[in-house]
Amino acid sequence: MKKTDKNWFCIYTNPREENLAFNELSNKGWRLYFPRYKRTISHARKIEEKIYPFFPRYFFALNNNYFSLTSLKKTRGLANYIHYYDGTPAYVNNDVINLLKTREDQNGFIRLNCKRFNRGNKVFVIKGTFKKLSAIFLVQNDDERAKVMLEFMGREHIVPMPLDYLDR
Repeated sequence: MKKTDKNWFCIYTNPREENLAFNELSNKGWRLYFPRYKRTISHARKIEEKIYPFFPRYFFALNNNYFSLTSLKKTRGLANYIHYYDGTPAYVNNDVINLLKTREDQNGFIRLNCKRFNRGNKVFVIKGTFKKLSAIFLVQNDDERAKVMLEFMGREHIVPMPLDYLDR
């Protein structure tokens, strides 16, 4: 593995302090990659989109030998960095970072595996015109769209809709 292929290493944060550590290191000038995803949460008749870390308590930093690794431990929200017994960072191959980046949507959030529904599953529509209706999942057309069967106005209708409009 060439030096240019392994210049990312993994940062380990305190529980639920990924954003704090990320902002602190960003302000210090570190080049970082923090993979996140969006999830729609329905609770108490309220529907919200929340952002979660793809790897809870972890994100990636580019080691350009400009910053001291010992100064990392003094960063708020940061527990440590992943390293070998002698303190040498355990590097992550650049291909892994590039693979994660290819899974991002236009807003920079990782698209989760959308094949979470099987034919015949009962699903709920959480967005759009048919919001709050239940449906039967039929087929997934591609990574972003599916067909569901809705009972609406006394008839069953097969309706195509975005996958992010559906939840269990």
